[in-house]
Amino acid sequence: WLAAAGAAILPFLRRSVGLLRWLPWLRNVYQSRAQQQHQHRSGPGPQAARGAMSRSEAMEILGLADNPSKQQIVQAHRRLIQKLHPDRGGSNYLAQQLNEAKRVLLEDA
Repeated sequence: WLAAAGAAILPFLRRSVGLLRWLPWLRNVYQSRAQQQHQHRSGPGPQAARGAMSRSEAMEILGLADNPSKQQIVQAHRRLIQKLHPDRGGSNYLAQQLNEAKRVLLEDA
């Protein structure tokens, strides 16, 4: 039964290896989330007062360089949302951050 369990888990392990490259980015997103929660408990900070994501934050979230085209923004969003969507095991927070980053960049483009 151990061999059967190992054989059943093997396809999931192969797929999860590709997700390891997203760990540094996910760690940064979760750390910023923790900071926002801490600021929310301790009172409004600069991010809470602003209430919106900055262009540089949006560019970092989507992994884009300076002055991306609308097509590059949409492609980066699509690529990331396919991997981090809640229906595919991602979180609502990550999907929300990706959508907000796309909205901010498309408004400025």
